[in-house]
Amino acid sequence: MPHGRPDANQLVRDSTRALVGWTRGQSGLGYADEHFSPISDLDLEGIARRLGCLLRVAPLQEGVQELALPGIVGPPTITVNRHLPAPARRLALRHGLAHLVAGELEGEYDSGPRFMSSVHDYMALEERRADLFALVDLIPDRELEAAVRAHHSPVSARWWMEGQIQQFAADWPKDRLEDRARLRWELYFDQGTRPA
Repeated sequence: MPHGRPDANQLVRDSTRALVGWTRGQSGLGYADEHFSPISDLDLEGIARRLGCLLRVAPLQEGVQELALPGIVGPPTITVNRHLPAPARRLALRHGLAHLVAGELEGEYDSGPRFMSSVHDYMALEERRADLFALVDLIPDRELEAAVRAHHSPVSARWWMEGQIQQFAADWPKDRLEDRARLRWELYFDQGTRPA
C-alpha cells in the first residue's frame, strides 16, 4: 500500500462530498442528484450565478481548456473553451464549477489569470477533487448501481468506469483515468448505496 495514499483518497472523497452538499444547499438546485443528473450546462451556469460567480463558454486559444479569473474586480469567472468537443466541455464546466465553489478563485491582489490545460499537476488535491466533483454529476450513482448489477467482477466494473470517463476525457493519461475511476467507485461505495 503506497504511503499516505488511503488518507489522500479519503480527503479527496470527503472534500468532494462536502462541495457537492454545499453546492446543492446554496444553489437550491440538484447538482449530482440521483434524479436530475447530469444537469444541463445552463443549470450549471445558473448555479454559478446564484453563488456569485460566472461560468461561461467562449473561444479560447488552442490548447487552453479553461481560463480562471479571480474575483479581484468583479465576480470570479471560469471560461471554458468553446472549441472543446461537447463531452469534454461538459466535464470542463463541472470541473471549473468545483474550483469556483471551493473558493480557489477568491480575489487576491497577487493572483492573476490561471490557464488550465492538460499540462497542470492533475494529481494535486484540487484537481482530483474538481475531476471527481464533475464525475459525480456526469456519471450518477444510478448508473453505477446498474453497472454493479451488470458486471460480475471488479475488473470488468473498473473497465466500464474507465470507458465512461473516457467519453468526457479522451486525452487523459492512463494514471489520471485510473485514479479518477477508482475515486468515483470509492465515493459510490462510501455512501452505502450498494444495491440489494
